[in-house]
Amino acid sequence: MARAEAIRARSVKIVFDELVNCSADNPPRLGLHEDKSESLMIVGLAGLRQSDLTGKIARWLAQNQERKPLLLRPDVTGRPRANS
Repeated sequence: MARAEAIRARSVKIVFDELVNCSADNPPRLGLHEDKSESLMIVGLAGLRQSDLTGKIARWLAQNQERKPLLLRPDVTGRPRANS
Protein backbone atom coordinates (compact mmCIF):
# COMPACT_ATOMS: atom_id res chain seq x y z
CA MET A 1 0.00 0.00 0.00
CA ALA A 2 2.85 2.40 0.72
CA ARG A 3 4.19 1.90 -2.80
CA ALA A 4 0.84 2.85 -4.33
CA GLU A 5 0.71 6.00 -2.18
CA ALA A 6 4.26 6.93 -3.22
CA ILE A 7 3.40 6.51 -6.91
CA ARG A 8 0.22 8.56 -6.49
CA ALA A 9 2.09 11.36 -4.69
CA ARG A 10 4.79 11.40 -7.35
CA SER A 11 2.19 11.55 -10.14
CA VAL A 12 0.40 14.45 -8.46
CA LYS A 13 3.71 16.30 -8.12
CA ILE A 14 4.55 15.80 -11.80
CA VAL A 15 1.14 17.12 -12.88
CA PHE A 16 1.36 20.05 -10.44
CA ASP A 17 4.83 21.00 -11.68
CA GLU A 18 3.64 20.95 -15.30
CA LEU A 19 0.63 23.11 -14.45
CA VAL A 20 2.93 25.61 -12.75
CA ASN A 21 5.18 25.65 -15.83
CA CYS A 22 2.21 26.24 -18.12
CA SER A 23 0.91 29.12 -16.04
CA ALA A 24 4.20 31.03 -16.22
CA ASP A 25 4.38 34.47 -17.85
CA ASN A 26 5.73 32.96 -21.07
CA PRO A 27 4.08 29.53 -21.48
CA PRO A 28 5.84 27.05 -23.79
CA ARG A 29 4.35 26.07 -27.14
CA LEU A 30 3.06 22.58 -27.59
CA GLY A 31 5.51 20.41 -29.48
CA LEU A 32 3.35 20.25 -32.60
CA HIS A 33 4.96 20.07 -36.02
CA GLU A 34 4.10 22.97 -38.28
CA ASP A 35 3.95 21.00 -41.52
CA LYS A 36 1.77 18.02 -40.60
CA SER A 37 -1.35 17.19 -38.68
CA GLU A 38 -1.16 15.97 -35.10
CA SER A 39 -3.54 14.04 -32.87
CA LEU A 40 -4.33 14.67 -29.24
CA MET A 41 -6.52 12.26 -27.30
CA ILE A 42 -8.38 13.42 -24.20
CA VAL A 43 -9.53 10.48 -22.07
CA GLY A 44 -11.33 10.35 -18.75
CA LEU A 45 -14.28 9.01 -16.82
CA ALA A 46 -17.78 10.12 -17.75
CA GLY A 47 -18.76 13.45 -16.26
CA LEU A 48 -15.26 14.86 -15.82
CA ARG A 49 -15.74 17.67 -18.39
CA GLN A 50 -13.52 16.31 -21.18
CA SER A 51 -15.69 18.06 -23.79
CA ASP A 52 -15.23 21.45 -22.12
CA LEU A 53 -11.49 20.94 -21.77
CA THR A 54 -11.14 19.79 -25.36
CA GLY A 55 -13.06 22.81 -26.62
CA LYS A 56 -10.88 25.16 -24.60
CA ILE A 57 -7.71 23.51 -25.91
CA ALA A 58 -9.02 23.76 -29.49
CA ARG A 59 -9.87 27.45 -29.08
CA TRP A 60 -6.46 28.11 -27.52
CA LEU A 61 -4.69 26.33 -30.39
CA ALA A 62 -6.66 28.35 -32.95
CA GLN A 63 -6.06 31.70 -31.24
CA ASN A 64 -2.51 31.31 -29.98
CA GLN A 65 -0.78 28.82 -32.25
CA GLU A 66 -2.55 29.43 -35.56
CA ARG A 67 -3.85 25.86 -35.80
CA LYS A 68 -7.13 24.61 -37.25
CA PRO A 69 -8.37 21.98 -34.80
CA LEU A 70 -10.96 19.37 -35.76
CA LEU A 71 -12.84 17.83 -32.84
CA LEU A 72 -14.36 14.35 -32.90
CA ARG A 73 -16.39 12.78 -30.13
CA PRO A 74 -16.92 9.07 -30.69
CA ASP A 75 -19.62 7.52 -28.53
CA VAL A 76 -17.86 4.49 -27.12
CA THR A 77 -20.15 3.94 -24.15
CA GLY A 78 -22.35 1.54 -26.12
CA ARG A 79 -25.67 3.22 -25.34
CA PRO A 80 -27.86 1.98 -28.22
CA ARG A 81 -30.82 4.30 -27.45
CA ALA A 82 -28.79 7.45 -26.79
CA ASN A 83 -29.72 8.92 -30.17
CA SER A 84 -33.37 7.81 -30.22
